[in-house]
Amino acid sequence: MVTFAAEQRTPITGSVPTLNETSFVNAYAGGGANVENTPLIQREQIQRAANKWNVEIVVIGIIARGSAGYGSDWDCIVNEIKPKMLHDMRFRLPKSELSRGDLGRARLEIWKGTIKKDEAHITFKPFRN
Repeated sequence: MVTFAAEQRTPITGSVPTLNETSFVNAYAGGGANVENTPLIQREQIQRAANKWNVEIVVIGIIARGSAGYGSDWDCIVNEIKPKMLHDMRFRLPKSELSRGDLGRARLEIWKGTIKKDEAHITFKPFRN
């Protein structure tokens, strides 16, 4: 559940970032999620967007919980989003789960807000230069 301005909470930050040997992904999971719930290629897409715009991108919902199926929506929180970024991120970020190898319907929701500490989430932090 996404909370908004009147109810903002601080996300969990206690877990260690995952730095994969074959990719540079700076991500951590909380609320029962696992970074491995998202395929490597999609983690890399999210990381590239986070790096390009220098913002945190938090994947929430069914994808973060690891119970996504074919055509599941991608729900992300990006708090520092601007109109130009929104258009670019809609192009760059993963859309529907492609588990059957076909395109399905491209569905992506980008939200502003914070998460509840017990909500499954995967946070991608930009690499700072």
